[in-house]
Amino acid sequence: MYAGLKTKRVDENIYKLVANKMPEVSFVSFGSKKLTKDNNIYEAPWLEKHEMLTFLSECQVGFMPYDLSNPHNLHCIPLKLFDFLAEGLPVVSSKLINIQDFNSLIYFSETVEEYAFCLQKALHEDSSSDLRKERKNRAQEHQTTNLTHK
Repeated sequence: MYAGLKTKRVDENIYKLVANKMPEVSFVSFGSKKLTKDNNIYEAPWLEKHEMLTFLSECQVGFMPYDLSNPHNLHCIPLKLFDFLAEGLPVVSSKLINIQDFNSLIYFSETVEEYAFCLQKALHEDSSSDLRKERKNRAQEHQTTNLTHK
């Protein structure tokens, strides 16, 4: 699971509880000065954009358990979502208002149990599925070069 840069946006409680429920899965985020490990939770130093895209190509799922008690988070559109979609990765996310129109491409969750269930489902998604192709197409539609007419 890749959660991106863990800032105040991520619900740390959900993140840790879900990771504890899934000890066989590695949860990776960025932001520390050096690589740290706490059971199956890893935090690595930040990567440059080209390194990040290479890293993402090795991931299985994008994970966005945002803290919805903060209205700013509830209404955000995480840029990492488009990186995940560009790779065709399944995404498990909090129910952010501004990404609801992606509901056919994202697994939305609210509780720890829902996150764990959706993450398991995402991990078992066929890597050649039409859904992955659809995600890549949707990401392309949102590239700046394809939106200049707007």
